Amino acid sequence: MVQGRLITVAEAAGLLNVSAATVRNWIRNGSLAPAGRGRIDVRQVHDLKSRLASGQVDRLRRRANKSGLRRTAVPAEYAGGVEQRRRIEALRDVCAAGRLDPERALFVLAARLLVLKQEVGLRKTADFFNDRSFTNWRRDGVRTAMLDWRRDLAARPPDHSADYAGLFYNLEAADPEDLLGGLYQAMLFEGRRSGQGFYLTPGDLVAGVFTAGRPGQGRFLDPCCGTGQFLMQAARNGGYSPAALFGLDQDRIAVRIARINLLLSFPEEDFSPGVFQGDFLDPVRSPLPGRGFRLIATNPPWGAALRPEQQRRLQQAYPFIRSRESFAYFLAAGLSLLDSGGRLSFFLPESFLNIRVHGDIRAHLLSAARLTGVTFFGRRFEGVQSPVIRIDVTKHAPGKSARTRVVPENKPAYRVPQARFSENDDAIINALVTEPEAAVIKRIYDAAHVTLAGTADWALGIVTGDNRRFVSKTRRPGMEPVFRGQDVEKYRLKPPAVFIRFEPERFQQTALENKYRAREKLIYRFVSRRLVFAYDDSGALTLNSANIVIPRVENYPIKAILGVLNSRVIQFVFSKRFQTHKVLRRDLESLPLPLPGAERLRALVSLVDRALAGQDVDEEIDDLLMTWLALTPAQRRIVSG
Repeated sequence: MVQGRLITVAEAAGLLNVSAATVRNWIRNGSLAPAGRGRIDVRQVHDLKSRLASGQVDRLRRRANKSGLRRTAVPAEYAGGVEQRRRIEALRDVCAAGRLDPERALFVLAARLLVLKQEVGLRKTADFFNDRSFTNWRRDGVRTAMLDWRRDLAARPPDHSADYAGLFYNLEAADPEDLLGGLYQAMLFEGRRSGQGFYLTPGDLVAGVFTAGRPGQGRFLDPCCGTGQFLMQAARNGGYSPAALFGLDQDRIAVRIARINLLLSFPEEDFSPGVFQGDFLDPVRSPLPGRGFRLIATNPPWGAALRPEQQRRLQQAYPFIRSRESFAYFLAAGLSLLDSGGRLSFFLPESFLNIRVHGDIRAHLLSAARLTGVTFFGRRFEGVQSPVIRIDVTKHAPGKSARTRVVPENKPAYRVPQARFSENDDAIINALVTEPEAAVIKRIYDAAHVTLAGTADWALGIVTGDNRRFVSKTRRPGMEPVFRGQDVEKYRLKPPAVFIRFEPERFQQTALENKYRAREKLIYRFVSRRLVFAYDDSGALTLNSANIVIPRVENYPIKAILGVLNSRVIQFVFSKRFQTHKVLRRDLESLPLPLPGAERLRALVSLVDRALAGQDVDEEIDDLLMTWLALTPAQRRIVSG
């Protein structure tokens, strides 16, 4: 079979919605097969994702790092205060103790809220599932929403034994926040939330959507509305009328709750909420009333498992999206439903900006619209390691003058030209690079230089498949030192702390032995936000957290390359261009190695020899490189941070 595009373990983990450690475990047990250089065929990853979604390999899903959990809790992102959270926890405990059906419990609590808010009266009865138990409906819209929900429940077997009255009267106050939504989230298994990409968005983040643009203009849509957080904020802070608000979600119970929440957001209006159950990514079956939305805002599913038939249909509709990432499809579909001049406001993982697998949807957005804003929030979702951002996109031809407003976390905002992103490899959105910083990077690349692309040999560290079995803290007969990422320091390796018997036929993956035994080589940390390179001329082995490069650049000594890669200048370029926690070969191959001439290179080698001898010469090396590059005092300050 012809091999598909190769992706990293980290990218595979993002697509499968598990940790990188879980992907490596699946490689070890044969559920995924590496395709060389520590990479995986993307088609194989999507095949496994489809099988996980269909339940064909549920054993793996149960064992995954997060998605097999059966933990319930009030999400940390929930907008209510401490008392509200305690109230939800108490209600959840009542439901659990009474073994109440979750949907019936939510219906009963919705009825209780409506009674407390004087939307309806209740006859003296404990039968909350009988239409005749309620009287004096204040609004037809509320009555219709509740009776429709009650009819859904009537189609299921009755639950006469459970004490729903105890739950009903346990709620004594009508709280203005999304009590039903918080309780529903608390009832959901963590695994279901993770597998569906279903997480609450913190209230302050949602409110920011409606302060970032002109309020109440045209129609608003949340295409995966959940229990209605964005809709409630649109009602409260957006200036919209009920007729202009629309929501869509595949979760039937969440849609029921969202309708009630939206009705309670407009206590003086009688209307039928425009909140529907449906799949936003299936426009043929979508109940939405046409196109022409002025604002579409949501927190779309990240890495959600799509059914095989969904995947086939979406590939036909959006062939340029090769990543098959759920939020990429939501972005493309949302853009197509906007009015000209309308705005998308989406919450996404920060990795959207720079992971190459998302280059397809980035290129599409940058060519079809204006990226008006990128806002950074850090880690705001419980149980989700990826920091979160909000992108604001306007449906308008970008033009050469289009600029993007960047709001870093806890730093002043600034603007950068959108055209810069389009010119980057893979349309990487390096939004955290200011214009002065970009000018310094250009100055460095404009100087005469070479790169390691095609001028070096590369090798991954050993993947044993079971370090507890093969790696020892005690040196036994036949063993030799093996170095890990944590053993790599600038210029030198730490004294060996673990040992291994080199038996490549017993390991899961090794490089050719001559790569480890090279007369001279550089060893670098693989998992790191910084470049850390050490020199080795002992033929040492490394584990997979420490990779190897053997430069073969003509007339460029390996020690000079070591000094350049460890310098503050190249660290600045690396961190600003790639903003990643992995040191990838492709990134290293693009870094510039200045060409100052033989005499200057000999001076650099002399400084590196002193560093290898334990002397602190970092500032001298940095000054040498900045002098070669003719950086101005202001540019030197930028590089030095």
